[in-house]
Amino acid sequence: PTLGKRLASKVSSDDIEELRDFLESSYAPKTVNDQINALKAMYNEGINRGWVNHNPCLGVKKLENIQEPGRVLTQEELDLMFKTLEHGNLNLELMPHPTLFLFTTLLYHTGARPAAILDLQYQHIDFTNNQIKIKAMKKGKTYFRKVKKDVMELLKNWIEEHDLKYNHFLFYSQQSYNRSGKDESLKSK
Repeated sequence: PTLGKRLASKVSSDDIEELRDFLESSYAPKTVNDQINALKAMYNEGINRGWVNHNPCLGVKKLENIQEPGRVLTQEELDLMFKTLEHGNLNLELMPHPTLFLFTTLLYHTGARPAAILDLQYQHIDFTNNQIKIKAMKKGKTYFRKVKKDVMELLKNWIEEHDLKYNHFLFYSQQSYNRSGKDESLKSK
């Protein structure tokens, strides 16, 4: 839509820069640069075949891929976070949050993406080998991640406490489940 219905031979460098700026509002710099590079390759092929006589992508500046690293928590901060999520903190008036505690523990100990942790089901937990089957994101293959025994014990307690079956998700919607009169099928969604 940014380039309109112009003929490929009529597109200018200014048009490509306008496209780049439009894409920048919705996509990461690497994605935008990849798109401009793909256009550049298509124009080069068009030149080779005699369809166009110039490449408007040449000379268009790439976006800088500046990714400032996030601040890493110190061990003391991590300990405080996990302790607060598990037990609460009266000084801060924070109640324990078991679901968030399990979620952050699994994130920390597996290194998986949040969406992969949310997709975990009871069937993905291998208590015999202390490992979790994690669905990879972005076209990756499913993989197994070994975890500490205390994490497996936490998972075992969670599964027992929530009476989870083989095809149930660890992070099912507890509110919907409770409101429905404890409809077991909601644990499979």
